[in-house]
Amino acid sequence: MNISVPEGTIIIKEGEKNKDLHKIVSGNVEIYTGYGTKNECLLGILSKGNFVGELGFFTQKPSVYTAVTYNDCIIYRIPILDMRRYLLDNIDDAIMLMHNMADSVYSISYMIDHMQKELNEFNNVNKSENTIIARDMAKEMTKQILKYNMGLTRAVSEFNLKT
Repeated sequence: MNISVPEGTIIIKEGEKNKDLHKIVSGNVEIYTGYGTKNECLLGILSKGNFVGELGFFTQKPSVYTAVTYNDCIIYRIPILDMRRYLLDNIDDAIMLMHNMADSVYSISYMIDHMQKELNEFNNVNKSENTIIARDMAKEMTKQILKYNMGLTRAVSEFNLKT
């Protein structure tokens, strides 16, 4: 069902389960972590044709981001009870959803591998008793952890900036 959603409306809230899948028919939707807090981070902007919240929808786990309409949007809302029929009737969308989720798994695996390498480097330096270098690396690791956390969040959906 198509619904009109005004600018600035929260469609999905970080930490909450979403019972509907949303496809953007027109307009743009911003994706944030920490929305409304001092740690707010804009991860990307979705536009026409993108889905919002597919990972949380299919897993029925809390959302890892908040989705907010950037401008007035038309959103096609797909309730969980209608999903089977929607996928059967819209095979291209079903394939796109599978692609997005497979891409998410790959991205997460890639980021975990890099995080493990950086943690190993940190542990090796920390053992050398060079506390100044270890302290600097700890600060850098904190930045990297935040970066990877944002990357993991970004991996749950394809972020395309289109106008």
